[in-house]
Amino acid sequence: VLPHWRHFSTNEQSSQLKIICRSLMIPEVGFKDLRATFITHCLQHRIPMGTIMRIVGHTDISTTNEYVR
Repeated sequence: VLPHWRHFSTNEQSSQLKIICRSLMIPEVGFKDLRATFITHCLQHRIPMGTIMRIVGHTDISTTNEYVR
């Protein structure tokens, strides 16, 4: 979804995401917001929780449930 910039491999992801949002004149979002949106959309499309957990790298369902909106 996001370009492969060198900033994304030097722990500057959050600041770069904010710059992208500002340049598009949209509300700023964080990676946790994006993860929550992804997980919630997957559940709305009836993707099994186990599959979602594998995709996002969670081993504990309570961690995944924290992102469900």
